[in-house]
Amino acid sequence: MTRSTPLKILGWSLAALAVLLVLLIILVLTFDWNRARPYINDKVSESTGRTFVIAGDLRVKWKQGLKTEPGWRRYVPRPFISAQDVRMSNPDWATAGPQLASARRIDVAIHPLPLLQHKVVLTDLALDAPQIALQRRADGSNSWTFKDNGPSPWEVEIQRMAFADGTIRYLDEGIALDVRAKVSSTAPDATPGDAPDNGPGSAPVQKYGIAFTLGGSYRKAPVTGGGKAGAVLSLTDDKTVYPVQAHAVLGKNKASIDGTLTDPRSLSGIDLQLSLAGASMADLYPLTG
Repeated sequence: MTRSTPLKILGWSLAALAVLLVLLIILVLTFDWNRARPYINDKVSESTGRTFVIAGDLRVKWKQGLKTEPGWRRYVPRPFISAQDVRMSNPDWATAGPQLASARRIDVAIHPLPLLQHKVVLTDLALDAPQIALQRRADGSNSWTFKDNGPSPWEVEIQRMAFADGTIRYLDEGIALDVRAKVSSTAPDATPGDAPDNGPGSAPVQKYGIAFTLGGSYRKAPVTGGGKAGAVLSLTDDKTVYPVQAHAVLGKNKASIDGTLTDPRSLSGIDLQLSLAGASMADLYPLTG
C-alpha cells in the first residue's frame, strides 16, 4: 500500500459524505412532507398518550444558522420546519379546555449535529396565535405530564422562543386559582424607562415586544392585571437582557415585578424589583411558596 492510499480513501469518504449530504438536502427540499403528517400524528399520539394533530400544511426547508451563533456552527445548514394548525389534547378529566396546546402555526429550526449525540436542539421556536390550557388538580396531578414511557435517551434544548397574539389559562384546584392571560404583539417600545441602562459595557436590553392582560379568580375573588415583556426569549444566551414588567391584583393581595432577566434557564441573571402587599402575608404563601 502506497502512502497516498490512505489519502485517497479519506478523499473518497469525504466525497461520498458530501454526495449524501447533497442528496439529503434535495430530498428535504423536494419531498411532499404533507404525506408524512398521518405517520407523525400517530407516532406522537402513541408516545404521549394524547391526541396530536397537524391539520394544516407541513413544510421543511433548509436555513442557515443565526449570525449571533459562535464560530463555524452558524454556517451549518439546518432544517426549518413550518406546521400549520397544530393541536395536542388535554386529558379527559381536564376542565381548563379540550386542548392542552394549539397554534395557528409553529416554526422550528433544528440543529442537525447534536442529533448524533441523542440531543434535539431547537435553535428557534416560534408560535403563532398559541392557545394553552394548563390544569393541576388538588392531588398534585397535572395536565402537562404525558404518558410514562420510562427514561428517554434523548434530551431537548430550546435556545430561542417567540410567541404573540395568544391566550394562556392556568387552573390550579389546590390553591383555587383560575387565571387567564391574553398576549398580543406590540410595536417595539423605545421609551428610555422601558430599556434600563446597566452602564458602559453592559449587555444590550431588548425592547418590549409583547403586552398581556390578566383576568380570572383567586379563592373566588377577582384577578386583574397586565404587563409587557420582550418579544424573543433566549434561553441560553447569557448576554441578551430580557425585560419584563407585570402587576396583578388577586383578591386583597397585590403583586408587581419590574426588571430584567439575562439567563432565564439557570435563574442566575435576575435583576427584578418585587412588590407584595395584602391583608396578611400568609395569604401570599400559596402563590409564592
